[in-house]
Amino acid sequence: MKEVKVGQKIFVKGIGNRCKYGISEYEVNKVGRKYFYASRSGYSHDTKFCKDTWREHITNYSSTYQAYESMEAYQKESNERFVRDTVWREMNCGFRLPSYLTFDDINKIYMIMLEAKEKSKK
Repeated sequence: MKEVKVGQKIFVKGIGNRCKYGISEYEVNKVGRKYFYASRSGYSHDTKFCKDTWREHITNYSSTYQAYESMEAYQKESNERFVRDTVWREMNCGFRLPSYLTFDDINKIYMIMLEAKEKSKK
């Protein structure tokens, strides 16, 4: 589990309709047993995040924000999502990629597909 401390800088990205606003830097203000609270600089409103998932905690509704411990962690997850979506789209799957495939497996498939695409252009 990722460790979170008061004063730590985290990066927060909107989910769904809020993703168009980009990623923002927040500072952790309070850490509890199950949740931590963070706010954007210049704002007094704290956003409550679950320590297990690093998603905003909202009861009865879906989360609107996802927190990341660093910009690198965000970029890594974005890259993984891009590769998975690209492989899924190129294979024209009517189903999700099997969960037993690791990111490394899917990345190998993606690289093979890129090589084949380049060869077909020649």
